[in-house]
Amino acid sequence: MTVDDALGTVTIYRRGRAGLCADDHGVTVRNPLSRTRRVAWADISCFADGSGMKEGNYFWVLHIVLHTGRTVTVTAVSPTPEILAAIRQVAVRYGIPADLAGIPAKKGRPAIRGLYEDPGGREGLRYWDGRVWSPLLPPDIGASRTVGKGPGAWSALPMAGGRWAGAAIRARRAAVMFAIAAAMSAGALAWGLLIELGLYSGTHHGHWPVGVWLSACAFAAVFALAAGGSWRDRRFFLKLDKAANGSARSGR
Repeated sequence: MTVDDALGTVTIYRRGRAGLCADDHGVTVRNPLSRTRRVAWADISCFADGSGMKEGNYFWVLHIVLHTGRTVTVTAVSPTPEILAAIRQVAVRYGIPADLAGIPAKKGRPAIRGLYEDPGGREGLRYWDGRVWSPLLPPDIGASRTVGKGPGAWSALPMAGGRWAGAAIRARRAAVMFAIAAAMSAGALAWGLLIELGLYSGTHHGHWPVGVWLSACAFAAVFALAAGGSWRDRRFFLKLDKAANGSARSGR
């Protein structure tokens, strides 16, 4: 964040033409390939986490929520601790709420299914399955898969009562994906071996290019990797299911 005392302008971030600036009148949003937007402080309700999607994956964006309910989206900003701190600092100066976590959110809910630090502040993790939070889970159950810590407002989202079925459902889906990928890998490998041994005739002369055999092996390897990932997911969700149901029985 830089401050121009002469102009009274605070530059929260700048990247090429894109940037986010603030002054005593409001904020200026410059997104790539779009027109510059000016938003007055009097029109802003809060700053909030948002999300976009690229190549099937969610990424974080900043939402400037207006009193009308509409939002102005800032797309080119990265949720680094420094930038998030700068946005909060500017928001506090003008009395605007900015409960930001830098985690993709959609309509006030986590956009990504996964493990999060307990939004209520308790020691432990909770899994968001797209509808409800799981019961409280041990903090070491999946550190490598933890998305992060969401805003405090997420503690008001529904939490599973009694037995939580979210992990068991994901484990069954992972088992199905494992079976499909393993079968596809075995089929591709068998086809490649038949071609290599000359037992499969796909042309009038019974000869296949070497590239076809190599492609069959490549497909077998890709499906084998997918099967391995699905198997790991199955084990992970079974572990979550066991921990969650144990937590539910103990009233955690």
